[in-house]
Amino acid sequence: MRLLYRLGGPLGVIGATVLCSIMMLTFVDVIMRYVFNASLRGAFEITELLMVILIYAGLPVVSRHNLHVTTDLVDRFLTPP
Repeated sequence: MRLLYRLGGPLGVIGATVLCSIMMLTFVDVIMRYVFNASLRGAFEITELLMVILIYAGLPVVSRHNLHVTTDLVDRFLTPP
């Protein structure tokens, strides 16, 4: 558990950097499509790879802080025990 405390900071920085990279890549790709009528080659594949890195960098941090997304779609239809 201590290792996860130490890795939380660097994994957060990695996640933020990757997310910023995805945003910049998408922005440049869209601008190139509309201005130069040519997209970046491999932008979709690079975005997919960066998303994998983002998920695997963020998952330990989210798990450690118990910040998972939860839904209660069925709970409102059930009576309390």
